[in-house]
Amino acid sequence: MRSFCILWITIVCFIGTTKPVGAGPFTDALAHCFVQSVSPDERNALVQWMFVASALHPAVQDMVSLSEDQIQATNQKTAELFMGLLTGPCLEETHNALNNEGTVAITGSFTTLGYLAARELYANPQVVVSLSNLAQYIDFEKLEASATAE
Repeated sequence: MRSFCILWITIVCFIGTTKPVGAGPFTDALAHCFVQSVSPDERNALVQWMFVASALHPAVQDMVSLSEDQIQATNQKTAELFMGLLTGPCLEETHNALNNEGTVAITGSFTTLGYLAARELYANPQVVVSLSNLAQYIDFEKLEASATAE
């Protein structure tokens, strides 16, 4: 039962990290180019960007202290990454996506980078261990009893 709970926690953390459905073939090609073109350092920059953006949510804002300079530096670095992808290694895919599917293709492809950042964040072994620590607070006997109750 404990291993089931840990698996469940891990699955819940990855629910938002799958690719959105409904993207057209040019959006898919652009998103694929983004993912293939991002270096390990750039993946880390995406994780930082996602963390900073998430830390601004009112539910967690008092748990993290970020300066305005840190927020702006992270946004600038990520914007430079996005622009670099659009005008560099993914220029042809950007052109095709915009001409065939419009600006929604850019949004969809950037969303894929957000999913990549979340996947990077939640796949880190230290983060997985931290997430699995939730299991120590689960009442497995109560959970099992409720599963077998009629």
